[in-house]
Formats: sequence, C-alpha cells, structure tokens
Amino acid sequence: MIMASAGSFSYGGFHASDLDIPIDNKLLAMELHVKMENMRNDFTLKLVEIRDQMTVMQKRFNFSVWILILGVGAALSWVYRSSK
Repeated sequence: MIMASAGSFSYGGFHASDLDIPIDNKLLAMELHVKMENMRNDFTLKLVEIRDQMTVMQKRFNFSVWILILGVGAALSWVYRSSK
C-alpha cells in the first residue's frame, strides 16, 4: 500500500512522496478501521452466543409446553372418567 507523506520535498531525485509514511489522519483511520473490525468480530461472537442460548431456551420451552399439554390432558381425562 502506498500512502502519501505529510510533506513534499526532494533531494537528489528522491521524492518524499515515494516514502511509505502515512500521515496522522491516515494512521488514525487505520487504527479506527482495526477497532471497528475488532468490534464487529466481538459483536458477531456475542450474536452467536445469544443465538445458541435462544435455541436452548426454545427447546426447553417446547418441552415445557408438551409437559403442560400432557398434564392438562391427563387431568381432563381423570375428570371425565370420575364424572361417569
């Protein structure tokens, strides 16, 4: 990657613009870019963790609903049989 330098001078055919020295703004931009990528990666990991937790909770909820349905069915069956 070739970046512009802060100054412009030449000495014996060598130009400062040929140097790969980033100016302060470019350094700041690169640092921010790295921070943003790290934040995105952290956010993605958190989303995966939350998705996994939601999957486990959904399975537990589904199991609880089936237990409730079976319990209500058994109670209704018992009430029906005892009313005869």
